[in-house]
Amino acid sequence: MKKIFVVSSTRADFGILKNLILELSQKKNVKLTTIFTGTHLIKNFGYTIKESFDFNNIKIKKIKVSYLSDKNFDLIKVKNQISNEFSKYLNKTKPDLVIILGDRFEILECALTTYLMRIPIVHLHGGEVSGGSYDDSMRHAISKLSNFHFVTEKTFKTRLIQMGEEKRNIFCYGSLGVDTILKEKLLSKIELQKKLNIKFNKKNLMFVFHPVNSLTNKSDDDLKEILKAIKTLKDTSIIATYSGLENGAEKFIKILKKYSMLNKNFYLFKSLGSKNFLSLLKQVDAIIGNSSSGIIEMASFKKATLNIGDRQKGRLQSKNTINCLPQKKEVISSIKKIYQKKFQKKLKFVKNVYFRRNSTKLTVKKILNLNLSEVKIKQFVDI
Repeated sequence: MKKIFVVSSTRADFGILKNLILELSQKKNVKLTTIFTGTHLIKNFGYTIKESFDFNNIKIKKIKVSYLSDKNFDLIKVKNQISNEFSKYLNKTKPDLVIILGDRFEILECALTTYLMRIPIVHLHGGEVSGGSYDDSMRHAISKLSNFHFVTEKTFKTRLIQMGEEKRNIFCYGSLGVDTILKEKLLSKIELQKKLNIKFNKKNLMFVFHPVNSLTNKSDDDLKEILKAIKTLKDTSIIATYSGLENGAEKFIKILKKYSMLNKNFYLFKSLGSKNFLSLLKQVDAIIGNSSSGIIEMASFKKATLNIGDRQKGRLQSKNTINCLPQKKEVISSIKKIYQKKFQKKLKFVKNVYFRRNSTKLTVKKILNLNLSEVKIKQFVDI
């Protein structure tokens, strides 16, 4: 019997982890607990733990946080709260393995806490690059604290080897999020309109834009430029969500709320939930903004992604992606390109570079076959 914890801190990682959690929960030799923390438990960002209510007979643990503001100093307080509560729970329960995903600061804190408690770590989505934000460094730091790596593409395996990770502990099985698209029963346009109280138009776009926490942060200006471009669109519905919890999110929310009040075709949600979000991706013409979902998942729907700005800089892309600067004229021009016959024809033949068949099943099988008794203090492996 393996006592396994899966940690989720945002709507984004939960959407990817959901089927992994369900698959693990069905294994007789697994005692599973799902840990929810971060924005899952913050009302300002949609209290997204409600998505877990669909789980039956899966043990859930909440690591609560007190949210004060999106200022860096207050985000550090959130990080410290997670560390304190998570360490107490680890010390009490003593799991055999902790599974984490991605590059969030909350996940980095969970990784460091788990590492210091001498508990083996599985890290998903390591080795990737998104050079336009601080997430990049946090992702690599999490990888260096982890014992086993499940990457989405062979390029990322090579990168982890460059970082001194053991080749035999890196497994390339594709993206669990892409695998979820094949398994989830998605909603139709009519169902979405009724459930979300929205109206589809002749043209329809998803909009997800996060602050870019670089040293020269001009995200507010970038968002305003994009909204000016969106304002020029005719016969177009825009379905938008709040950004994630990070420095600059509160200003973004104020700007988006104001724009939504003044524009009836702009539908704004704190969070949509994994099923609604994927269903919308299937129904809209494109996703625009700087979300990793546009880069990783959208190609599976053979729909366009307009990647704006530097947040996803360096991330491997499928051929459905158009890149542009956060400038009004560029955004307008790029949106026009989405609807050009030549580009629409190209989309029909797009292959998702993050797709691997049976990704979830392969990942679960490998996790259950890991020899945790052989885990020792990590050594840097020179190439």
